Amino acid sequence: MTLDYHMKWILFLFPIASLLIFASDRVDKGLLQKLQENIEIGEFQKNIDIYKTTALDGMPCEELARIYHQIGLSYYNLNLEKDAIVHFEKSVNQWNKCKTPNREEIANSLFNIGVSYQYTNEIYSGKLYIDSSLAIIESLPKLPFQKLVNKYEGAGSYYVDIKDYSNLIPGHGGILRINFLCFWILKNMTRRVIYYT
Repeated sequence: MTLDYHMKWILFLFPIASLLIFASDRVDKGLLQKLQENIEIGEFQKNIDIYKTTALDGMPCEELARIYHQIGLSYYNLNLEKDAIVHFEKSVNQWNKCKTPNREEIANSLFNIGVSYQYTNEIYSGKLYIDSSLAIIESLPKLPFQKLVNKYEGAGSYYVDIKDYSNLIPGHGGILRINFLCFWILKNMTRRVIYYT
């Protein structure tokens, strides 16, 4: 066997291997994109069906974490909170295996675990997840203000549902959180009074 023989095989196999790797990467991103599109149009059950019939072996770490999150959202929107919790937890666990975990996405999955618990018989189990999520979110240097406000609004709803007002005490969070949660509670209590009168 000469060097030319091996070189011919390498030159023959290299383009094929490159195409396979490229096609594999496109399939992974295609799956995530399809799941996101289905959520946007309300096709949550389609996502579950796709997930149950798709092999996820060899998928890039970040893509797999995002896929688990999308499946969690799909279960949540089908009012299957326990299944949603399982998949949001899979997303967090997967992110923690990645070389560069995305802290904002971890916080988002933690938050969604807490919100999912809000609609189960184990509502109080969600508090640790909501609190952990807010701690991460508040530590992010460049989080858009609207995202922060949305998380505070969701947290305010959760805290009111479990009648936990400890986050309104100075020292349990930034002044922005305290002010926002006070505003949210007053706004929603006023809305309830108007609704019932």
